[in-house]
Amino acid sequence: MMMMMLMMLMMLMMMMMMMMMMMMMMMMIMTVMRMMMMMMMMIDDDDDDDDDDDDDDDDDDDDDDDDDDDDDDDDDDDDDDDDDDDDDDDDDMMMMMMMMMMMMMMMMMMMMMMMMMMMMMMMMMMMMMMMMMMMMMMTVMMMMMMMMMMMMMMMMM
Repeated sequence: MMMMMLMMLMMLMMMMMMMMMMMMMMMMIMTVMRMMMMMMMMIDDDDDDDDDDDDDDDDDDDDDDDDDDDDDDDDDDDDDDDDDDDDDDDDDMMMMMMMMMMMMMMMMMMMMMMMMMMMMMMMMMMMMMMMMMMMMMMTVMMMMMMMMMMMMMMMMM
């Protein structure tokens, strides 16, 4: 009977652990998705603006097709515009880098939390196992479990 109870408890613990993990994963995914969305929005906006500018320039070129000299001037202007666009891109890049950094931080934090959870669960599980072993009086098995626990802890640290 006692064994059954223990088993039940362990099962419950496992369930809890799974749930926690799922939640963490979901949170991580959501954060990433949100960041991605923000990035996409930003870049899209800027891109649209640039496209409009380019269209305007093209129109100007069409108007000034009569004079060769003007054409040359327009080309120069276009180059300048391109440079400006590059600057905008740089800004975007900076923003994106920031976003990435934020994402990384979040990920790290989530991972840490998950690790903690895992450690807790492991400890609980080990305790349960020990109890069971004691009941069964399987000393060898118990020793093995102890060893495993130690190893786990070492790896976690």
